[in-house]
Amino acid sequence: MTTREVVLRFAEACAAGDTEALVRVLAVDVELVVDSGGRVLAPLRPIRGWSASAERVIALFAARPAAEVELADVNGGTGLVVLRAGVTEAVISLAVDGPLVTAVWIVLNPDKLRHWNHRSPSHG
Repeated sequence: MTTREVVLRFAEACAAGDTEALVRVLAVDVELVVDSGGRVLAPLRPIRGWSASAERVIALFAARPAAEVELADVNGGTGLVVLRAGVTEAVISLAVDGPLVTAVWIVLNPDKLRHWNHRSPSHG
């Protein structure tokens, strides 16, 4: 399974709000880190473990109804951009090992998302 396929499985589970499907793509000891910059409600500390991480990620998506998820080049790897009404609300980087996601970094900090909202359509 390629990294892109793993990222797609992650995105599909998130978009469907399917916690069980998300757990199946996460490593048992996955770590979730969310950067909100203190400006958006988010966990303050890293979350470890597939169950707690999946629940938190699904909750983050549930708080963004009608969000669209796109594959994007994020920090030199395949990641995700979460858009709502054309505005980037989150950028997600994933560390993948084989068929599983071993780490999830989610940026919700509006200051750090600013450049994503000013990118040209040809750039990821």
